[in-house]
Amino acid sequence: MACNKCIIKVEQDGNSFFCPKCNSEAKVVHRYRLQVRVMDETGLITLLLWNREAVQLMEKTAKELKEGLIDDDECLWA
Repeated sequence: MACNKCIIKVEQDGNSFFCPKCNSEAKVVHRYRLQVRVMDETGLITLLLWNREAVQLMEKTAKELKEGLIDDDECLWA
């Protein structure tokens, strides 16, 4: 989760979140940070996709994905 103002990773402080850059309590926003491994016949590479690229790939925001997982009663976890 990131600070809604500066998009820096926040630190959890009990039931609230603290932004070290803004030096204050932060309202948070869910954002993607996806590590993807891509392989072909020539080799393997690890790529880091940030929020904008990940939203295009997933076709959902991180918040939409999280809410969908929480609301999905049919989801079974083994």
